Amino acid sequence: MINSRSFDLDSVRENEDRIFEHIGRFTVLAAHVDQKLSVLLAWMTGAADRKAAQRIFEGEQVSTKVRLLKRALPDDWPDKKRLLVAVDTIQKYRNSLTHSTVHSLLTVETGDVNYVKKREYQGGQIDVIDLAELKTRELRVSMLDASLLTLTGTFLCNHDIRDVDLRTLCFSGET
Repeated sequence: MINSRSFDLDSVRENEDRIFEHIGRFTVLAAHVDQKLSVLLAWMTGAADRKAAQRIFEGEQVSTKVRLLKRALPDDWPDKKRLLVAVDTIQKYRNSLTHSTVHSLLTVETGDVNYVKKREYQGGQIDVIDLAELKTRELRVSMLDASLLTLTGTFLCNHDIRDVDLRTLCFSGET
C-alpha cells in the first residue's frame, strides 16, 4: 500500500520536470522545422523578394507547406518521399503533444508515475509519453532541421537538388 511515507514526491517532480523539458525542446525544434520550411519554399519559388515570399509562407500551416513542397520537389529525387514523410510525422507528433493535456498518472498498486497526454478531441484517448521515444524524436527533428538547411543551401548555391543525399541523416527512423 502506498502512503505519504513511501511515495517519493521529489522523484516524481524530477521526472515531471524532465518530461516537460523534453516536450518543450521538441516543440521548439518543431517550430524551427516550420520556419525552415518557409525559408526553403521562399528559395524554391525563385521570387525576387525572398523575404516577402518567406513572410507569405510563414503564415501558412505546415500541412500547406508540405503540399507545396511535394509539388515543388522533383519527382525523380530519391529522398523526396522520405523528407515529406519525416515532416508529416514530426508535425503529427508535435500536434499530439501541444493539443493535448499532459499530466501525471499514478498507478496506486505499484506506485509508478507515468506521464500521459489526453486528447480531448479524440474522445479522451490517453497515451503514455515514453521519455526514450521523445528523446529519439528530438534527435530526428534536429536531423530534419539540418536536412532542410542543407536543401536551402542547395538552392542558395544554385545546385541541383537531385545531388543531395539525405540518407545519412536518419530523421525518419530508418537506418
